[in-house]
Formats: sequence, structure tokens, C-alpha cells
Amino acid sequence: MKTSQSGFKWLLAVLNLLFRQNCIFCSGDRRGGGEYLCCTCFNDIGLIHTPICFVCGVPADISYNYPQDEFVCGVCRQSPYKFDRSGSLGLYDNVLRQLIHHFKYQKQLGVLSDIDCLLEKYFSEYGKEYSALTVSPIPRHFNKMRERV
Repeated sequence: MKTSQSGFKWLLAVLNLLFRQNCIFCSGDRRGGGEYLCCTCFNDIGLIHTPICFVCGVPADISYNYPQDEFVCGVCRQSPYKFDRSGSLGLYDNVLRQLIHHFKYQKQLGVLSDIDCLLEKYFSEYGKEYSALTVSPIPRHFNKMRERV
């Protein structure tokens, strides 16, 4: 069994040399990076850090130490959402957006390995254990949902 696994890794390395895979964001060489992103683009993803709203997960724009762990932003206090709590790995722009679009619209399931690495990085920075999370695309509109079925 070990021989076939090492043979497969060797074959994959040869194929990667012959058919170079570029980063989906910058089109540069992704050696040393993930399955879809180069190391530079992977590290450029802006992870969301505290303080964040406990309900919507949006970064809080406050310059003082907030007194409680369950800080709720003004928007959530004025017009409560129909859900209890939401969170996000990072800001939905540039590199992270491109990564998510490859998963959602181009059905590239391999992107999940890069997203998994991001989740591990995110949770290790917060000192929390990362396990049993689910990443899934969420359609914005009913018509988009019908397209994906």
C-alpha cells in the first residue's frame, strides 16, 4: 500500500512539473502554496479578528476595549436578524472572494483544501480547537439555488 501512495505522490510531482498550475488569483507559480493559491496570495487573505459583533460577525469599528465577550453592534441591536449567530473567516474581497467563487460557481471542490488550511490558520491564531466545521455554498437567490440543483 505504501508503495502505491509514494508512487502516486511521485507521479503527481512529475505532472506538476510538466503541467505547471498557476495561482487562481495572481496567475503566478503556486509552488509552496496550496492547491489553488500561491503562498503570497494565501497569506494576503484578510482574516477577521476581534472585536467582532457576536450576532452578525462583522468586525466592530471601535477604538476602545469593549466590556463584554458578547458585544452586539448597533445594526443588530436596532434591527435584529432572524438568526442567532453568524461568523466569517475573512473579508469577502480579492483573494478570498476568488477562492469562494471557484468553489461556488466553477464547482472546484479541490478549493476546499485551501479553505481548510485557512480555517486551521484562523483557529490557531485564536487558540481554539478546529474540528467538525462544515463549509458549504449558500445561494443568494432562489433562482441561483435552482441553477445548482
